[in-house]
Amino acid sequence: MVEKSEVSFANAYRRARKAFIQACDRAHGDSITRVHPTATGPDGKPLFIDSVAFGSRAAKKALLVITGCDGGCGLLGSRFLTALLDRQVIPLTGTRLVLIHAFNPFGFAWGRRVNEDGMILEDPAARGSWSFDMLRAIVTEDLAQVRKLRVLAVARNRRSKVEDAADQGPARALKEFKPGIDLVVARLELQPALAVFLAKRVVTRALATL
Repeated sequence: MVEKSEVSFANAYRRARKAFIQACDRAHGDSITRVHPTATGPDGKPLFIDSVAFGSRAAKKALLVITGCDGGCGLLGSRFLTALLDRQVIPLTGTRLVLIHAFNPFGFAWGRRVNEDGMILEDPAARGSWSFDMLRAIVTEDLAQVRKLRVLAVARNRRSKVEDAADQGPARALKEFKPGIDLVVARLELQPALAVFLAKRVVTRALATL
């Protein structure tokens, strides 16, 4: 039996995803939707990882922003990306910007840290999950020519800060997908009240330093 709280999380996921997709349309980004083959939310509906890209596919430098690794941070990450899109942050010439919405859609929809396999995606042991298969697809589709990649994994905390995330799941996967790449992965922890305010500032600065 599905509890009311789980239905609420599912509704939050659906509304957040809709807002992100609408923001992608307004920003005229190159967006792609990938549906989970088996997992569903508490409402019985499919789950998705959505991504959007800006800038030349021939770019050698890129910034990748990943949100929702921790399902409990899904709503914060969604608001961060939607604010970023509505503020029209555009990569500089020769660079590419790729945004991933709800990297752990199961956790987001169910209000849990873990994914459909009961694993935390920041844990290297989760490397074989569907989310990382989709990350490989995004890298292949949107970052094929990139040789210098900077990654921000957005999370929630009581105090906003940036931490090195070189040993966490996304970093290990990206090193495998693109061996020899100039890669730096950071965990961007944000206070919920500041996520929207900081979106453009943080990403603009990261793009400028590529």
